[in-house]
Amino acid sequence: MIKNISIKIFIFLLLLCNALYAASFEEYKTQNGTTIWHMENKHLPIISTRIVFPVGASHEDPSQKGLTMMAASTMDEGAGDLPSRLFRKELQDYNIKFAFSPQQDFFSLNMSFMAFDIEHAKRLGHLALSQPRFDQEQIDLIRNQILATFDQQKTSPQGLLNRAARQNYYDDHPYRFSRQGNIAGLQSIKQQDLKDFASRLGQNHAFIAIIGDISKKDAITFANDILSGLPVTPATQTEKIPEYKKTIAKSEYFIPLATPQTHILFQKTGLKRHDPDFIPAVVASHILGGGGFGSQLMQVLRKDHGLTYGVISYLASGTYASRFHISYATDNKNVDKSIKLVEDTLQNYLNEGITQERLDAAVRYLKGYYPIQFNTNEQIAFLAQSLWEDKLPADYPDKRNDLLDALTPQQVTEAAQKLITPPYEIFAVGGKNAPDGFNIIKKEDIIF
Repeated sequence: MIKNISIKIFIFLLLLCNALYAASFEEYKTQNGTTIWHMENKHLPIISTRIVFPVGASHEDPSQKGLTMMAASTMDEGAGDLPSRLFRKELQDYNIKFAFSPQQDFFSLNMSFMAFDIEHAKRLGHLALSQPRFDQEQIDLIRNQILATFDQQKTSPQGLLNRAARQNYYDDHPYRFSRQGNIAGLQSIKQQDLKDFASRLGQNHAFIAIIGDISKKDAITFANDILSGLPVTPATQTEKIPEYKKTIAKSEYFIPLATPQTHILFQKTGLKRHDPDFIPAVVASHILGGGGFGSQLMQVLRKDHGLTYGVISYLASGTYASRFHISYATDNKNVDKSIKLVEDTLQNYLNEGITQERLDAAVRYLKGYYPIQFNTNEQIAFLAQSLWEDKLPADYPDKRNDLLDALTPQQVTEAAQKLITPPYEIFAVGGKNAPDGFNIIKKEDIIF
């Protein structure tokens, strides 16, 4: 019996992956301008949807950093004539997964529900989007919960590292603070500010990914109904965000913290999604530090020298700016040695270039890893959202493998030169004594 169930699950996942690559997404527009990406999948009676608006933390007033996070955390705490307790009870009664998600450049409502409960899900989503209550009791409760996380970050190596690196890199750009905002901004937010945020949501700039047991006709009806309480054009327009690209000079910063390990971050300017070298750069980064035990940095730092449990390199790309990171942790006494090894590895990697063998292994891994991430309707809806946010076409999943297969060692080598070549800003958090040449950043100088 167990064997038969396992075979059925395997067949379902295989069919789901085949559906993803064979059909991609069907794209429609509603009369009010909402973009819909739809994939019908009748294997299970489940529907997942993500409703996205181009309004995020980067659009906040500098004095209200954290407004998007607060809105996301309170818009599902009661809506219309349903206070928080009753709204939550209905979600539970109908087993509806329901959450707002704040991002730097976008704001989304994410839902999953049984197909036969679509009317209930649609009604609750409609209320939360168009009639959020923003009861003062819930505002105060959520605000205190978010502020409590800042207290944790002040003693967290990763929290200090991420804040210091972001604030140093972005200067006065809207990306300077994460979607959580800061204490001063959160404390300033009033009920009317949250209502003003909700007024920036409109139908003509919305995107809906809807995946599962639902036809094209019903998908369009769902989109029209759930957004019908919103204005076609937002009552308040979002401001345009400037592009940002920083010229990096080698600099080193140390934040003292009583921990046995030091957390280290290398950062420099990255490549945005539509840079012609983006895809070969992703492959170059994967070979350097994204391929687990097969990566160059893991080979040197862990296998050869035993200095870290893990090390990773990655592109942190936003709509208006991008950073390239290398991140790991090591024993306090090994900081200088590990940094020298990373710098040597970078230089050797650039000098040697990309061989056909390394390229083939990376492409094989990246082609296999992609569909495994998207084996549920919920994950496929997230894929659709990510593609739309990156301004990629609805049939991109069909084209991705061909783009990877077309890469040459020379293309990836050139992208590596563009992406990985020093200088870097280096940040270290942990221990009492700064490594040689590092500038000390006091914890109280990091804005929370």
